[in-house]
Amino acid sequence: MPTAPPLLLLWDIDHTLLSISGVGREMYVRAFERVYGRPLLHLADMSGRTEYGITRDTLALNGVEPDHPDHPDRSAVAFYAALSDAAQALEERMRAEGRALPGAREALTALAVDGTVQSVVTGNLPDIAEAKLEAFGLDGFLDL
Repeated sequence: MPTAPPLLLLWDIDHTLLSISGVGREMYVRAFERVYGRPLLHLADMSGRTEYGITRDTLALNGVEPDHPDHPDRSAVAFYAALSDAAQALEERMRAEGRALPGAREALTALAVDGTVQSVVTGNLPDIAEAKLEAFGLDGFLDL
């Protein structure tokens, strides 16, 4: 008798598995200053949005053209790399100021034993998603 294929479960990260306040803004502050050499003045609304949308709007609010042909080192791609680096650098702060939400670890554990394949569907860039999950030891349950 054939066995049923494994179940695939996709998790959101922020406000589903984790709660991390204030660190997202700090990532943008660090990345902006690194790539554009000046302080970040305005940050777009981050609630329920993808990193790509937040970045596009944040750069526009700060008068930056993200894909200027004369400055590839100041492109959106360079900014995404700087965001990822900032996330890695802020992992300790994530742990200090954030938390895994109640029941998240238990749910991930129970479903891993059951053979369910678990991954994420998120607006975070992949490296940022991984940094957040690693900070709380939840990355090992998920196929990233």
